[in-house]
Amino acid sequence: MVQITGEASSLRVVMAVAVSRPSTIYYTYLLEPIKHLVYLWSEDESLCISKTNLIAGLSDQFEKQIWCQDETLRQNCAETVAGLLATLVNLGPHTSRHVYGPAQQLLETVVEKFVDRLFEDSSVPEIPVPFLSKLLGSSVCVQSRLQVFCVSVLRTFVQSVRKGVTVEEAIRDQSELYTTSKSSPVTTEIISKVLSKLPAEDVINELSKIVLEEQFNWRWLLTTVSVFVSSSTQGAETLKVLCARQCCTENMQVFGSYATWFGGLQVRPASAFKFLFSFLSEMVPFEPVLCLKIHVNKVPSVPANCHSVVADYTNLAKTRLADLKQTTDYVGLFGEYTTTEQEGREADVAKVVAYFNQTREIMKIVLEASVFRKQFYEKVFLAELLKDYNLRHVEFIKKLYSIGKIPHALYNRWRQQWF
Repeated sequence: MVQITGEASSLRVVMAVAVSRPSTIYYTYLLEPIKHLVYLWSEDESLCISKTNLIAGLSDQFEKQIWCQDETLRQNCAETVAGLLATLVNLGPHTSRHVYGPAQQLLETVVEKFVDRLFEDSSVPEIPVPFLSKLLGSSVCVQSRLQVFCVSVLRTFVQSVRKGVTVEEAIRDQSELYTTSKSSPVTTEIISKVLSKLPAEDVINELSKIVLEEQFNWRWLLTTVSVFVSSSTQGAETLKVLCARQCCTENMQVFGSYATWFGGLQVRPASAFKFLFSFLSEMVPFEPVLCLKIHVNKVPSVPANCHSVVADYTNLAKTRLADLKQTTDYVGLFGEYTTTEQEGREADVAKVVAYFNQTREIMKIVLEASVFRKQFYEKVFLAELLKDYNLRHVEFIKKLYSIGKIPHALYNRWRQQWF
């Protein structure tokens, strides 16, 4: 314990010196003590009792430099902190566990303290030294590790307990408090810098995960989303599609259908439109069949010079549908849209069978589909009609077969399976 106290005391002196002479001192005299302390901490089990104090002490030193308000020292403080954090950020899982684990705890604690102080109430807001700009622009940082760090910072932002609000308060104050124009310029600038290092898809995926985990602060979630859509037109369009689809899946009249919404999109400028369809192209292997069909049939207004992007996406989606042995039709026999294809198929069959059993006549729309929508008629309508044995369907099926509206092989397979 005495040894760690001595090391920590020396570290405070070294950090003070490093701030005044960063170019010659911080790697030699500051970085090595931190590495040494972290290694010592993880190796010597007899020092376990001091772990919390050690991390707290080291993070306190970082905090002092980050929030230094002395104009003569701020630049040096920023360089010192950025240099040290770059080394911690670069430590990946491949690093020895004796160094990686404690180093990550130190990094997380530094970020948590920074965000906590950034979000705290103050009549005269403090401005942190520009360490983040230097870190994010550092040539010594491995970009993949830097993105992992930015995701961690993003999570810390959105999950901060500072100034927590209820959903009712969030709705009431959303337009007045949680927009980029109403938020602290220092806060929005920092959030923007972090988001700028992440692909739009990663930001959306991470925000989605946080929301699903139900561990977030409404205030900072809305503020982060506001900064994101303000700084990324491409990201805004992607977020818009995902939110709209989520609302439309609830099958509530107030939201309407996803097909109607998607077909009515007006995405501008052209760069945002291209980004949206590039994103949709990447999602093709994962998209539900119904969404693929809607995207193929209900293409939104296309800006000039974007037709090739739509053509590429359409070909990709059609190929995927063909691989899945699906047609491109997204509406049922009666031209009605349903939330799921199965709902539509079952409703179509039930309606035409009920009409036949009542009138002994085949609906005209069925006969028209057999000619003008032959692929849909055979692969969707007949497949649903003949998939199992239903006594109410038997006479209707025999009638269709008698007038040549069910292929001989398909009819025989049905008979062999159920009779």
